[in-house]
Amino acid sequence: MARRPAPARPPERVRRRRSGAGAARAWLAIALISGAIALVVWIAGRGPSHRAAQRPAADALALVRAVAGRQHIPADWIEAHTDDPGEASGQTITISVRPGFVVAPFVLALQAEFHNQGGDLAPRPLGESGGYGLARLDGNLRGDRVRVIVLGERVHPRATTRPPRPTRRVHARQDGVAELAIVLDDAGNRLDVIEQLTALPIEVAVAVLPNSPHAREATQALLRQGRDVLLHLPMEPIAGSGVGAGPGAVTVDLAGAEVSARVHAALATVSGACGINNHMGSRATANRPTMDAVMAAVSGAGLFFLDSRTTPDTVAEDAARSAGIPALRRDVFLDVVAEPAAVRGGLRAAAARAVAQGHAVAIGHVHPATIETLLRELPLLLDGVILVRPSQLARELN
Repeated sequence: MARRPAPARPPERVRRRRSGAGAARAWLAIALISGAIALVVWIAGRGPSHRAAQRPAADALALVRAVAGRQHIPADWIEAHTDDPGEASGQTITISVRPGFVVAPFVLALQAEFHNQGGDLAPRPLGESGGYGLARLDGNLRGDRVRVIVLGERVHPRATTRPPRPTRRVHARQDGVAELAIVLDDAGNRLDVIEQLTALPIEVAVAVLPNSPHAREATQALLRQGRDVLLHLPMEPIAGSGVGAGPGAVTVDLAGAEVSARVHAALATVSGACGINNHMGSRATANRPTMDAVMAAVSGAGLFFLDSRTTPDTVAEDAARSAGIPALRRDVFLDVVAEPAAVRGGLRAAAARAVAQGHAVAIGHVHPATIETLLRELPLLLDGVILVRPSQLARELN
């Protein structure tokens, strides 16, 4: 059988053309694959896990202001304080919000923004929670400590946003000297704290919880020190704001006779008190019938009432004045966070408020950090600020 002749090889120029077309197709394929990979990387880079690398870096205050702005919180309602030299690097940012502000979505938005910038924020317990203290978050951003506190009232409101208070003086004092009264709450749980208080100036007053285990002993020990003692009357807080006010608290569901009975029982325990202030009470102090019943129970007893203002909706001060009871109101909380740096900041704010309006009332607690910080810082108060007893201030202003 005859062999078939081998096919003739194409001419050289045809071979070169075919070879070049194959190379072109190969390069085109490589280019398409490379483009696809680049597209995938670009899309991934726009995802949440890579946002921090794609965004320009922002400091903590800028992040907070950006989130607050989306919630229509005015920029001048946000204040930042850098820690004193020698302490851990960082800052505390305080945000004031209007009554009725829903804080939970705002907290989540803050946490997300810090996470997207490579930082973190986590909720922490907050003193005076409820209508006043709404949230506290601690964390860091690029190695710097950050604390964010959300409050239900303005820390430093402008003078035009606050109704004027009586300023009648019943005794002469040196012109240009601002008066600051300090009250430390929650005494009665430990007797060793009462001994520590002896080192504080005698003008610093103490409020005793009537339902605490050592209320009677603490009251008598404080009276022997010569201090103003206040009844720290437990009142109903907003639901979900932490632990309750404890047994014997004044609640909004009580009839007037029962309110009176509870007030008198508490006064019998804290015998010798010269004034009353509310323990918690973010719900009770916003209820006018309840506050009228409290004031009716103490009318004519020669006591003053200090509205702790645990809620901006409080009517306690107005109810006291309407009943003819000398009244004061808290201007600054010293230890919303019971740490030395926070207490120092609160004390400075109280002194500044006293200078601005001629007088101020600051409330703290018998926390060790608060007592120790006051021992160090009270001698360093700004010139022109003097400590006075709250009973003295109540006489002057009413």
